[in-house]
Amino acid sequence: MASVAVLVTVVCVITTLCFQNAAGAPAAFEMGERYDDLLTRQQLDLKSMGCQPVLQKVVLADQLEVHDDLVDYRFFPEVVAVNRCLEECSFCGSHRLGKQKGHCLPDPENVTERPFIVFYIEGGERHYREVLVTEHASCSCR
Repeated sequence: MASVAVLVTVVCVITTLCFQNAAGAPAAFEMGERYDDLLTRQQLDLKSMGCQPVLQKVVLADQLEVHDDLVDYRFFPEVVAVNRCLEECSFCGSHRLGKQKGHCLPDPENVTERPFIVFYIEGGERHYREVLVTEHASCSCR
């Protein structure tokens, strides 16, 4: 009889502990709602990326031809910001499924060479030059 009483006591204690833990844990549907909210946020983030030009820092020295005499001078500014269609900053595809399709590429008819003015000092005088940098006015998924 004593062993039955001990067994009943153990079962009661375990049952009580299980119910206490269950009361503090979120219900399955609450976790599902939380996950749905997170998925919705992820989808909206992808959708907001879209396929559009974004500002990118460009080092002007990298834009010069090897034979350009400007490479021999220290000129300013050294960097500029231009709009570019950047794959890593864009999203093409189904934002709901998070599935990529195609790539964000510049529209060929809207690619221009934007002039930037730089200056350098030679012989105590300031000299100005124009450096052309490719800029994208619009992009599309292809």
